[in-house]
Amino acid sequence: IRRCVAVILEVAGGTACSGLIDEYPGRGSEQAHVELAKSHIKRVMGVEYEDSLVESILGSLGFDLASTDDGWRVEIPYWRSDITIPEDLIEEIARIGGYDNLATTNLAGAIPTSVGQPAGAFRRRVADLLVAEGLQQMVSYVAVSQSRSTGCTDDSSLPLPLTIENPVSSDHSTLRTTLRGNVIEAAARNSRTWRAPVAMFETGKVFHAVDEGPLPDEVTMLVAVLTGTRSALSWHSDDAQINFYDVKGIAENMLESLGIEVEWRAIDAPGFKPGACAEIVARTRKPSVIGHCGEVTPELWAGFDPSKQNGFMLELNVDSMEKLVGDKTKGDSYSAYIRYPESHRDLALVMDVGTPVGHALRICGQNKLAKSATVFDVYEGEGVSGGKKSVAIRVIYQSDSGTLTAKQVDRAESQIVKRLERELGATLRD
Repeated sequence: IRRCVAVILEVAGGTACSGLIDEYPGRGSEQAHVELAKSHIKRVMGVEYEDSLVESILGSLGFDLASTDDGWRVEIPYWRSDITIPEDLIEEIARIGGYDNLATTNLAGAIPTSVGQPAGAFRRRVADLLVAEGLQQMVSYVAVSQSRSTGCTDDSSLPLPLTIENPVSSDHSTLRTTLRGNVIEAAARNSRTWRAPVAMFETGKVFHAVDEGPLPDEVTMLVAVLTGTRSALSWHSDDAQINFYDVKGIAENMLESLGIEVEWRAIDAPGFKPGACAEIVARTRKPSVIGHCGEVTPELWAGFDPSKQNGFMLELNVDSMEKLVGDKTKGDSYSAYIRYPESHRDLALVMDVGTPVGHALRICGQNKLAKSATVFDVYEGEGVSGGKKSVAIRVIYQSDSGTLTAKQVDRAESQIVKRLERELGATLRD
């Protein structure tokens, strides 16, 4: 204060009054004292301090102490407004007494048991499955630009993104409502320099505003984007481009490993090219849509990488998948190895062009003797009526109780053909 007055007189002139006046309107409003027990010091620090040492340390710091039955009543000076609880005093004792004087001891109590995090464990499980399929995991910011949050979905039904009050920049001004923009941008940027398949994914939370309260609804989503050639440049492989079925196959392998049965339905969804998108529906008692898979619209893709023709995207709701799986693992569906031989039959079916082949596979697979059903040929053209297609399906029959006879296989095949004709209008090709 004296130095400040001297500088004012030197710079601005004037006359200084004699004496000092201390104005402290808040004095007396702070806590007047704190009860400090010896047992509490030992419980917090794990060691016992001599009474004389405690009194010496606190006294040197301006505290007035009065002895009590189990410790001291410590008067708090007005300039120590940071002291409000006994732990604050114990901190002062340990600091002045020296941390190096604390003896090294083992833990006195039981080590806390680990608390499981099912949501995080499931998320890592999904990521491991995608990495096993050859995809690279990425992590991006949850704060994105306004255009990035709304321009990658083209879905007017989604709520507007939440705006950050004090963003670091306009590129990070809102909480993301989708993972699409960040993953597509990363895939497009890498495709300019990486002359090989680009396959990237991210799992993370998106934020949707709700009317009920100030906090948003947080949903864990998964977005994977693939583009470029199916394999790296090599003399023993062609330069075929990644297509819809590559992404679909990755999704099928992952969902099968998780034990989630799904059905693929053609649909036009925002952000996906019309006629090149399918919604993924979980086969449960009450079917629910858990995601979409398809080709990114050319307009959306061109906004990130005009030099590339297309990209393919998989989007899944991880929270919905976790509810379907629960605590199940792949081992929960274990079945013993069947020692008896299998038998296969091929079906050449004629059905409407618009009938999904998946419906036929589902009917074939529901027969109790059918272990698997696979499409190995689809044909349209000469010899097949207009508006029809010929689908060749190989069905594997096997029993876990004995070797199948020709009559048993014939009976199972006849049951499948009758269901296909009744439910899909499919007939055997002549």
